[in-house]
Amino acid sequence: MQRRRQVFLNGVNVVLCGNEVAFHGATIAWGTKVEKEHAMVSLPRSAAVTACIRKSGTFTVSILSSGQSNVARQYGGSGQSDQKAIDRGDLDFTQWEIPIVKGACAQLLCAVREILSIGEQEIVVAKILDVSAEDGIEPLPYDHEQFFSRQ
Repeated sequence: MQRRRQVFLNGVNVVLCGNEVAFHGATIAWGTKVEKEHAMVSLPRSAAVTACIRKSGTFTVSILSSGQSNVARQYGGSGQSDQKAIDRGDLDFTQWEIPIVKGACAQLLCAVREILSIGEQEIVVAKILDVSAEDGIEPLPYDHEQFFSRQ
C-alpha cells in the first residue's frame, strides 16, 4: 500500500481484522468516505469481525473488483466467522500484518475513531491511514443481496 489517493467506498466491500494466525471478515455493501481522511462502515453487532475491530482498533476495507463475487460470498452471511471456509489464497497481509483481499480495486487501512451502536448494527467511524488502489478495475456491484458480477 504505497500510493495515497482519493477512493470512494462503493460496490461490495470486505472488512478484515486480525493477523495471519487469527482473522475475521465480513462482506458489506455500505461504506462511505467522510471528509478527506475518514470512512464509515456498518457491521452486524454480533459478527466476529466487529468484536475483533473493537479489540484491535484497526481493520482494512477491500473494495472488491468485478470478478470477485466468490470472495464476497466467502465473507457474507453466517459463514463470515468460519475461518476454515475462507480461501487464504485470496488474501495478502499489510506491513501491519492485517489481511487485505488481493486483486481488489482498492484497499484501505483504517484506525477506529468511534463506534456507534444503532439497532443490530455498529457504525464504525475510522481514520484512513493508508490507501492502495488499482487503476482501470471496475468494482463489484451490489445487486439484490447477491454478489454476482455484471459481466
